[in-house]
Amino acid sequence: GGGLVEVRDPETYSALAYAPPRAAGQGGGDGLPPLIVVLHGAGINDGDVWSLADFKGEHAGLMPSLLASGRAPRELREGFAVLAPYSQGKRSFYEER
Repeated sequence: GGGLVEVRDPETYSALAYAPPRAAGQGGGDGLPPLIVVLHGAGINDGDVWSLADFKGEHAGLMPSLLASGRAPRELREGFAVLAPYSQGKRSFYEER
């Protein structure tokens, strides 16, 4: 939803990623948008990575949910790339085995 895609590394974590659409003739420098890394904090994390995009769920109001629901400000949708890692089944990234 909202241009989000799931990226996954089976050895570590999955994440939701977003890249803004490119307008013809626009861009400057290297043409890459700034990247925002969304660290949502420790929580239950029982769902899959797509729970980050649930506008009514635990992570409501964070950038992935705003992008997925069409509620993100235009500046975010058009000007930034977003990456939101997710530690499914762990309370935090600190509980690695």
